[in-house]
Amino acid sequence: MTMKTKIRIMVTVTIFMSIGFIMMHAVPVGRIILGFVWIFHVLYFIFEIKTLKVETEKTCKMYLKRAKYTRIISLIKSKKEG
Repeated sequence: MTMKTKIRIMVTVTIFMSIGFIMMHAVPVGRIILGFVWIFHVLYFIFEIKTLKVETEKTCKMYLKRAKYTRIISLIKSKKEG
């Protein structure tokens, strides 16, 4: 997952969890639990989910494109032969 995707997901989850946090103004235990869930969510995204570098993503796209063109060329050659 790229850093941009990780940040986008963390921001979205933070927004939704903060709405729940605000709505639980009368439930302090719920707020505490939600806070722990949020902390573990952020830690999980930072330390457990691998971050792809942008160059790695571009390289993967390049290899996929190359493989696609190689398949097309091999199909054309097989049609010419057959």
